[in-house]
Amino acid sequence: MVAMSFISEKEGNFLLNIARLAIKAKLNKESFNLYKMPYKRLDDEKRGLFVTLTENNELRGCIGNLEPIYTIYQAVIKNTVAAAFNDTRFRAVKRDELEMIEIELSILSQLERVEFTSKEDLLDRIIEG
Repeated sequence: MVAMSFISEKEGNFLLNIARLAIKAKLNKESFNLYKMPYKRLDDEKRGLFVTLTENNELRGCIGNLEPIYTIYQAVIKNTVAAAFNDTRFRAVKRDELEMIEIELSILSQLERVEFTSKEDLLDRIIEG
């Protein structure tokens, strides 16, 4: 699942496939390279992005960045591999469990500065959702 409305369904499915391929490559001790990018903006636009892995509806790994450090494509690969193999709360993903792993990508909107005068003022400016 991809959580962000500005990504098309095709782009979202592409990114989810890339995430799964990145895990497979790491399991096979191979480097992961994409030689043809069908969605240019995914390799141009930088966004904060979190990758959440679940297995049987249980958290299995979650890594991300709030700041737009990487392009969307780069962030998916880096954060997916980190969530699968470097989230210290969990053991590394094993080959036999990969098919059971669900991947969720949360692509963040651009950061906006919020001006406020007090704690109450700040809380009033937070819009849920």
